[in-house]
Amino acid sequence: MKLINIENLSLNEEVLRNGEWVTQDVLSFQRKIIMEALLDKLDWLINSPKGTEAYVAQTRERVMQAQRRFTGDEISTMFLKGAIAEAKSASLKQEILTDMYDEINCAYDAEFKEVYTPYGRVKRSNVRADQPSEVPADIAADLAAMGLQVDIGTIANTNGVDDTRDIA
Repeated sequence: MKLINIENLSLNEEVLRNGEWVTQDVLSFQRKIIMEALLDKLDWLINSPKGTEAYVAQTRERVMQAQRRFTGDEISTMFLKGAIAEAKSASLKQEILTDMYDEINCAYDAEFKEVYTPYGRVKRSNVRADQPSEVPADIAADLAAMGLQVDIGTIANTNGVDDTRDIA
């Protein structure tokens, strides 16, 4: 399903370049800026703390809560039906926004031959956002001394090197 047709934002005009008349899309820069703005906003709408991903998780939690409280009476039935309807709506909204983001991202990559990184994200990061990061050994030792357990991720093997200043 084609949600946005950004390709319609083009204007092929004859312009003088290096002493020759060439036909060129004079709106390509503006199209790039608009696509980047759309990708930034869609990324925020999807991945922010109040974005659709968080909302889907919240509505699913409401469904589970409604299931636990379900007694079969009219009120608990309406509460459960309402929670299910809201969860379906949230999932559909998440799907539509994700499809729109993917569609614009593919068009951006096809036209400009580069992958766009949304504002506030690290370019070419090899750290996956859906996996916990390794905790440096010194921080893990501090947590253990406080009687706290490291449950963020695995403990990194830093061999006594805390940051790049220790290497020099």
